[in-house]
Amino acid sequence: MRILFSVAVFSAAFAMAWSASAEIRVGKYVCRTPAGHETGSTFQLGANGTYGDAGGNRSGSVVETAGELLFDGGEKDGSRGLIISETRIKVGKRIFCEWEQPKQEAAPVKNAALEGPAQPERSGAKLIVVKPELRR
Repeated sequence: MRILFSVAVFSAAFAMAWSASAEIRVGKYVCRTPAGHETGSTFQLGANGTYGDAGGNRSGSVVETAGELLFDGGEKDGSRGLIISETRIKVGKRIFCEWEQPKQEAAPVKNAALEGPAQPERSGAKLIVVKPELRR
């Protein structure tokens, strides 16, 4: 019994030490239920200790202490979030918020009129598909 208790205490201490040392990423966090449904409480973490809702309408500050995020002001005023990893936060009993990687912006479409004369077509094999009703 004593060994089992020691292992449990050591495991809990290790988990607390790891989560306290985990550094949370800055960016957008999408919050979902365990079933994967979005809760609508998506938020953005800023590098300067601020946070805001997804639309940027309401904002507040956030403090990281002992593996937890403490929200002050804004939509999540008074809430606590348990830092599970650098990209995952548990808010409340069953809501998990995960860091969402920023989407790459699409390359701008080139305007042919501004590019100058068209380049000649390259020679090579081409695939031509003919519809069956057009065959003779």
